[in-house]
Amino acid sequence: MSDSIARDELVYNIEIGEGHLEVLENLESELEALGVEDESAHIADLHKAIGLGKRLLTRTEQAEAPPVPSAPPAMFKLDITVPRFKGDLLAWPEFWEFFEAYVHTNRGYSSVHKLCFLRQHLDGPAARAIQGLPLTADNYMVAVQILRERFGKDDIRKDLLITKLLNLPAVTSADNLKALRRLVDEAFGQSLIRLQRKT
Repeated sequence: MSDSIARDELVYNIEIGEGHLEVLENLESELEALGVEDESAHIADLHKAIGLGKRLLTRTEQAEAPPVPSAPPAMFKLDITVPRFKGDLLAWPEFWEFFEAYVHTNRGYSSVHKLCFLRQHLDGPAARAIQGLPLTADNYMVAVQILRERFGKDDIRKDLLITKLLNLPAVTSADNLKALRRLVDEAFGQSLIRLQRKT
């Protein structure tokens, strides 16, 4: 007999037993009203059998329940895609704000987990800046400080933005819509917005 059939049969027998118990309890009440005392142990035995059946049913259902999968270690996967930072000074504010929101301020991660996440999302000069730090809880804030000092300098970033703006290709004709659009996209869509956010 399969487990599901046995469980269904057990459920059915419990329901039948509860129905019989209700009938017996009604009969006992009627006998008491007539002054007849029931000296049998039928009701007590039926209570005991139903209780035993319910406990067995609970154990059966727990055994059949699929095991709850253990969560993968937080240090290997994030639910969101954090951008990678390669050392571009202009990309630092965006990377850090994103990382700070999802990892740095997340109390669900230990400092070691945070350092693992940080390492996983760095490339190039940024990765090399902290590669010598051992993977310890104390070194997470050391790594953050190193990265902030090296890539989070607002004055250097402003100089880079100004240089970038000055080096944009000139638009020689007001009729050249493609060149005008490229200038607007570059100047206002990226550089000036970044500059404004930090001033």
